[in-house]
Amino acid sequence: MKKVLLYSLLLLSCFCANSQNLVSNPGFERAKKIPRNWSSNEHEFHDNIYDWTSPNGGSPDLFFVGNMGSFFKRPNVDVKNHAPRSGKYMVGIKTYGCANTMHCKEYLQTKLKSSFSSWRRILYRILGKPDCNFCKSK
Repeated sequence: MKKVLLYSLLLLSCFCANSQNLVSNPGFERAKKIPRNWSSNEHEFHDNIYDWTSPNGGSPDLFFVGNMGSFFKRPNVDVKNHAPRSGKYMVGIKTYGCANTMHCKEYLQTKLKSSFSSWRRILYRILGKPDCNFCKSK
């Protein structure tokens, strides 16, 4: 019985270990240049990073660990104490505010490296951290 259980676990671990990341530039590490300030439009974001785009005219921000404290101050936003989960870059998006105007509904998109089969289980993870006085006080 123990051998059957052991072999079953080994077989399952082989299937689980056979995975791949289909997202291009998943940690935002492939930057064209080090960002010096907030993005004011989608073109500035596109000029800073490979593989990622803002599909709706929003202005996501690319941050580099070495200069996050040097971005000019914005009301209710402080990024200098944040850090990427890994690597030296991270992206910030705004999802709420500005009376529902489009520049405050920021999205990101990228093409997958390859397509995936419909019969496979897909796992995706998005790591987020709210950063605003309004968010923290609710």
